[in-house]
Amino acid sequence: MKNTKKELKIFDSHFFTTNPRDFVTWVDRIYYFLGLPPITTSILIFIILYLIGIITSLFFNFLILFIKSPFIYIGIFGISWVFYITHWGSINIHKCYKELRPCFIIDDKIFKSKLIKWFNIFRNTKDNFRVSFYLLIFILILYFISFYHPGLQEKLHLISLRPLIVPKDWFIGSFRLVKFILILFYLIFVCLLLGTASRALCVNLFFLLDLRKLKVIPISNIIRSRLRNLTDYYLKISLSWFVGVMLFGILFYYKLDILSIFILSTLSIIGIFTFFVPQILFRKYLISSYRILCDISLKNFYDKIGIVLKEKNNFNDLEFQNSKLFKLDNLVDMLSISGKPPLWVYDYKDFLILILGQSLAFLGVFLQNVLDKYV
Repeated sequence: MKNTKKELKIFDSHFFTTNPRDFVTWVDRIYYFLGLPPITTSILIFIILYLIGIITSLFFNFLILFIKSPFIYIGIFGISWVFYITHWGSINIHKCYKELRPCFIIDDKIFKSKLIKWFNIFRNTKDNFRVSFYLLIFILILYFISFYHPGLQEKLHLISLRPLIVPKDWFIGSFRLVKFILILFYLIFVCLLLGTASRALCVNLFFLLDLRKLKVIPISNIIRSRLRNLTDYYLKISLSWFVGVMLFGILFYYKLDILSIFILSTLSIIGIFTFFVPQILFRKYLISSYRILCDISLKNFYDKIGIVLKEKNNFNDLEFQNSKLFKLDNLVDMLSISGKPPLWVYDYKDFLILILGQSLAFLGVFLQNVLDKYV
């Protein structure tokens, strides 16, 4: 917000807008380097990862096993899918907050500094890789037990470590070490993406909490309208996350035991929080906006009948006291376009999507349990 000698205040979109290319994650670097449409890049990633597996299996004489293993296709699809969604989320979050910015009575510099602070945290490659490394070590230990210590697996009652979708020939026979290394190669991508995405969603929760005290304009319907794109953004991210959890469950877990329930539940909670935390914050904005308008209306009423109302109002620090807003005609206009809006940004269809997504998270394991009865 710029101040001139006449105290003219301007919200300049060219100033407060953030550029995705200034906050590039390691995933974005791949897309920008190739310079192809995002969907084309994701398809290319799928092809390259598949060809690496084909060449390796052909060289070590287990090509037929590789081609006939459905978990390979599901795994590579999951990797390319999460690549695409991570890049999409990284780009579109800037557009959503640019549209939301005029809903806040705050200086441009303060608003942009908040965005810069958190977008820099989102893109931090070192922290993303650190989380991914810990995740890789954890999953690698589980797969090592599954490949080389099935007795320990049974002793610990970890029945979920050998998914039905992974043929038993991957765990036995010749070139078992090569097969393990090939799976490890794919696991590295899975963990890099899962670690990056899960950290981004967790950081996003703190980002939203940091925005909860921003002062909003007293036109709640406009705020709700502007929030819709951001709400849709988080809804798509949540649903995509649940799809990723489903694919993860298919690839890593056979039956629901303590291990699989704990990990799938933990991952699902991240998606649930991503859905609900924005809703709670946005509801607070709508309530605050409507309350400010009610306070202004009350003060205007008493001013008209010659009574001075002295109380602490929600608009005291919003520079509305001497505004033309207190003229009755302007106030009537504002009331006519505002009124009391629905205080929930999500509607029932959004909650149905949440239920669908939550069901998807455990669907993979459930289907393997059902198929096991007929195999």
